[in-house]
Amino acid sequence: MSQNSRDFARFKVTDFGIGTPHKAQQRFLKSTAPNVYYLGGRGAGKTTVLVLKALLYCLRPQNAGLDFGFFAPTYRQMVRSSEPALISMLEHFSGVSGFSLLKRHHRSDHCFELINGSKMFFTSFDRVDRVRSMSLSGMAMDEAEFARHPYYTYGTIAAAVRGGGELQTMLASTSKGYRGMVKKWVDEVNQENPDFHLVISRSYDNPYITEAFINRLKATMSRTNYLQEVECQIVRPATLVFSEMTRKKHVVPYKYEKGTPYSIGIDPGYSHPAVCFIAHIQGNGANDRNVIFKEFVEDDVPEEKLLNIMDHMIRETGARPQLIASDRALPHFNQKMMRRWTDVRVKTRQSKSDQDVWSGIEVVRGLLDPVNSKPLLYFAEDLLKTPGRGVISCFEQASRKTRDGEVEDAMLKNNRDDHCVDAVSYWATAHYGRRGFTKPEKTVSSDTYTKRMHTFHRR
Repeated sequence: MSQNSRDFARFKVTDFGIGTPHKAQQRFLKSTAPNVYYLGGRGAGKTTVLVLKALLYCLRPQNAGLDFGFFAPTYRQMVRSSEPALISMLEHFSGVSGFSLLKRHHRSDHCFELINGSKMFFTSFDRVDRVRSMSLSGMAMDEAEFARHPYYTYGTIAAAVRGGGELQTMLASTSKGYRGMVKKWVDEVNQENPDFHLVISRSYDNPYITEAFINRLKATMSRTNYLQEVECQIVRPATLVFSEMTRKKHVVPYKYEKGTPYSIGIDPGYSHPAVCFIAHIQGNGANDRNVIFKEFVEDDVPEEKLLNIMDHMIRETGARPQLIASDRALPHFNQKMMRRWTDVRVKTRQSKSDQDVWSGIEVVRGLLDPVNSKPLLYFAEDLLKTPGRGVISCFEQASRKTRDGEVEDAMLKNNRDDHCVDAVSYWATAHYGRRGFTKPEKTVSSDTYTKRMHTFHRR
């Protein structure tokens, strides 16, 4: 071992180019439990402290010459977040100390060989079975709760931690409630198992987080999400998709007044189409809010008949909608709507990732139960009269999927409750954006814009 490596102990954590770790990060860095979990809110410094702990772990004499695995949710996150964090720390330390902790960087293998012979291998856990043949001295798993199957993913990686050394597993993630690995750690800690250590850090425990950042999260999250992802509370997930919705709070007497701007959300299809008209009430000293006031949810309706019914419903309002939000998966039907209503923007989610159902549901939940205001989405009382799969009934009964007794962030598709929910979520992401910002995007209605969109067959 070189003289430089023997003198490593005289340097401070801040020599890695990061600020002084806050209290929760310090507890995580000092933990020697065989299994330690840093459960942090948004912006609590999870990735930074996990990368730092992994680096310090590999530099210990007990782990010299051994392999270590660092696992990110996706390859993209690995190369854009995890690896750059490590490289930045190594560069800052080199500038302070005058020598480098990095002996060699094997770029093609995403391997960082340190001066004591230990190697840090970076990979994603989306194909976790590839690690079965590895023999590791320890492992770090970033955003563990966002694995498709957390138990299986963690168990497969942990089984590879058998190659000598201290054999510690370290995780970091944002809470998704009392499930997955969070549930495992909470249960073990409650049973006073010394092998498990849970460190909890709220977003604002990080002194480098600004009030503007917290306020931005408040403006874009539902109350439940805020408790989980900012306050870091371990909430038991409800089996219902919209547990926030109640008739007392969200069902209101409302009659549409001609001239009130509105939009349409539609989940098209022959078997179970769903069409919802959403009025946008603005001004008068109150927060902008939306009311679903008209719907069509009959079964087995041919496309042309559905278009005629929608045309009749639009004529009844006496005005054109601001936009029609539809399913990206049915382009031929969307093109028919564009040709029929040439002066109305027909909008779909643009990419496969945007088509993710749960992200749209989270926007709707944020409208039903925002953190710092009254609800921004209501249902007209008259919709209670709709028989069968009306939108109120669907919102009240839509359930989440369960796997092995645990609730997942996915809606159960039963061909009854899901279609109205999809229609409203298409509108919500078209009107507010995928992230749910409280200001709707501005629409352009000039003739030049219309002609250009015609040219590209888009609206």
